[in-house]
Amino acid sequence: MTGIFETKHALLFPTRPVGHGIIDPVAFFIALFGAPILTTAATFWLVIPVFALVIGGPLYLVLGTPALLWHLRRDAVDASSVALLALLVFLAGLVIMGLLSVLTGNHGVLNIVLYLGPFGAIFAPLWGGVFARIYLKLRRDVYAPRRS
Repeated sequence: MTGIFETKHALLFPTRPVGHGIIDPVAFFIALFGAPILTTAATFWLVIPVFALVIGGPLYLVLGTPALLWHLRRDAVDASSVALLALLVFLAGLVIMGLLSVLTGNHGVLNIVLYLGPFGAIFAPLWGGVFARIYLKLRRDVYAPRRS
């Protein structure tokens, strides 16, 4: 009977390794703030990443922090899964903001959403992937998942 509930889609229904679920708080906050700053520092000469940090940074913290906490407690961390999560959370936020702007009749917000959406679709997974790499590099062994 347990075969009915098994799934292969790890992002929505992950399998939890034994002992997983504890997040290293120091590594988490360094990675949370370090990912966008490090990405911007590495690509500042393109100019757009500087604006992405200023405009997208608060949205990244508001939407990204709870999503990352949820994901890190439930699944093993790798750059691709965190990048996909970041993209999905960004797109969900974009859809919600777009719907709210249409429902309230504030089309100025809709124009901003449509204009900034493509840039966010690039930087959200980029920042998510860099977050995962920093977190994995800094995570202490005490917080690493134990395999049975």
